[in-house]
Amino acid sequence: MKKIISFLAAVSLLFLCFSCSKGKNETQSDNSLNKTSKQNKDMVLNVASYSSFAEDWGAGGDIIKQFQRETGITVNLINAGSGAELVGYIKNNAQKEKVDVVVGISDDYINTDVASFLREPVVFDYSYYTFLKSRESKIKTPDSLWDLTKDEYNKQFILIDPRTSSVGLGALYWTKSVLKNDFINWWEKALKNALTVASSWSEAYGLFLNGEAPIVLSYTTSPWYDIASGEEPYAEALDFKEGHIKCEEYMAVLKSSENSENAQKFIDFMLSSYAQKKLSDINVMYPVVRNDELQSIFTHIKEPKTVVEKDSTESGALIDYWQERIL
Repeated sequence: MKKIISFLAAVSLLFLCFSCSKGKNETQSDNSLNKTSKQNKDMVLNVASYSSFAEDWGAGGDIIKQFQRETGITVNLINAGSGAELVGYIKNNAQKEKVDVVVGISDDYINTDVASFLREPVVFDYSYYTFLKSRESKIKTPDSLWDLTKDEYNKQFILIDPRTSSVGLGALYWTKSVLKNDFINWWEKALKNALTVASSWSEAYGLFLNGEAPIVLSYTTSPWYDIASGEEPYAEALDFKEGHIKCEEYMAVLKSSENSENAQKFIDFMLSSYAQKKLSDINVMYPVVRNDELQSIFTHIKEPKTVVEKDSTESGALIDYWQERIL
């Protein structure tokens, strides 16, 4: 009987040791899987941007490929639409879709409530708002915003809607900054004189290139696209006597990002010589970091003689005021 009891006790002890060992191994295995899962998650970045960065023709594709080659981090690029739509996306979708980085926020929006979603926004390129004039046109070159309200420029220029486009909103800030309280008067006259009010920069510029009008709202850097292709610029950027305001584009890590370390690596890469060259070529903007090559390139694109400090009115309030008075 004692032998049977001793045998059963030994079996029980052996089973207990096996169970403990199995549980320990399972715990170690679970921990290993969790660690691997976290590592895999950390190696994927979700980057949201506007269409001019995220489309096939944008700078985003080449920049992301090079970033992935250098870091081994996979990037999921999300096309959020226009610059204005990107702002709405940040507020309404970015957190639930686990976005880590946003690229392409205009300075017209950066000081609004969108800033509460971001960690330390960083400028990655810049330009100035202006009008372009086709070099093929025989029309007299305007040297003032007020010139565009004259009869000789009736149906000769294209505006962009500030409610649907960051460039249109930029023009609203530009006129408010340089014309002060007269800016509504200018818009009333300019809207009557304009050929059309496009919903986006790409629509406006397409009409301009098709010869629908010889003058279009754009950036001082726009002629660089032709120069970079080895061609004579199709248009010249106009330097108006009232002055111009700066347009800066920002990128940032989202506060909700669970992968902020690698997100910061992407921010840093966007300021590398490789990325800055791609951005200046394709976004057609001034780079914020200039080595000798980038500095020599942009000697061809002069900055405005007079730069005026941008009006500090919050964008929503400015648009509302414009709509109330104009529409």
